[in-house]
Amino acid sequence: MNLALYIYLCEVVGSLDGMFAAFSIVSGILVCAGIFGILMHQDFDQFKRGEELVKAKAGRKTFITGVKVLAALCPTFALIAAVIPSQKTMYAMAAAYYGEQAVKSETFQRLNGKAMQLLEVKIDELLETKK
Repeated sequence: MNLALYIYLCEVVGSLDGMFAAFSIVSGILVCAGIFGILMHQDFDQFKRGEELVKAKAGRKTFITGVKVLAALCPTFALIAAVIPSQKTMYAMAAAYYGEQAVKSETFQRLNGKAMQLLEVKIDELLETKK
């Protein structure tokens, strides 16, 4: 993956994390309000008769379905918010990946070998001059 694209996605995913957390909180609040509304609606149904009662029960079923959907979405949003890594973690993952790729490259291996040889020669020269 292109590094520039990965950095862009880090920013996007970082903002999605907060959005999913907010969705989770809002969904939880709406579920609580929905449950309260269902309980209040049932209390008022005792005063309705006939066709009005049938319409009220049909409306309640639709409302209950909506509350059930929100009740399912609330933990889903919370789970997504928890699973998404932070920007700091994503940058660390990118650094680790590209660092590993650099270490595995032939150029790095060749230069690393030469650098070690040069270092050994210079250390030996320094040790000989101190004697």
